[in-house]
Amino acid sequence: MKIIYESSYMISKFDSSNKLMEIVWQSATKYMLGAQFQSEILSFFQLQTQYKSEKILIDERLFAFKAPVSIEQWMLGILDNKSDYHAKKIAIVVSEDIFQRAVSKKMAQKVEMQNVSTIFYTDKDKAKTQLLDDKKNHYSTDYTTLVSSILLYK
Repeated sequence: MKIIYESSYMISKFDSSNKLMEIVWQSATKYMLGAQFQSEILSFFQLQTQYKSEKILIDERLFAFKAPVSIEQWMLGILDNKSDYHAKKIAIVVSEDIFQRAVSKKMAQKVEMQNVSTIFYTDKDKAKTQLLDDKKNHYSTDYTTLVSSILLYK
């Protein structure tokens, strides 16, 4: 994987042979301002459009940004307007914290990205393996996974 973007808050990598983009949120997100979060998200969408990644692995285990409602609404608006979104499968890796899972699941219910399969994992290797598996209905329904999307924590 080649690093295509790096900041204090996020590292993005891309594997062209698998059309896989990996996003790793850094612990500095705890100190991130709303405008910085918005900038990082816009950078992500720019990269996603540029590289046309069909599979996205997002590692949120260190993500600590607490989004105000205004940022959450902005994010929902951005996702609603992304008709040119290329991803077909998104896997999000979260910590094993039950609260983080619950918040993420709640947020996912607010967004519907048609034709995009999105799921949460607690194991990054399993998430990557499932992303690279081209079978359509391979996601498990046990509690190591939760259906969700690329969003914020309240």
